Amino acid sequence: MRLSHYVLNGRPAVKPVNDNRPPYLPAFWPWALAIGVAPVLSAMMLLALLF
Repeated sequence: MRLSHYVLNGRPAVKPVNDNRPPYLPAFWPWALAIGVAPVLSAMMLLALLF
């Protein structure tokens, strides 16, 4: 017998019974960063073209 037979790897996290969310929710911060940075970069490029 090997110990790896009894060890559980990659076990999903325990969650409540009434939790109907999908197991993986994508991170929100990349979208928030892109939404916040895009107007700033656009304004900087516009000002660079004007001056």
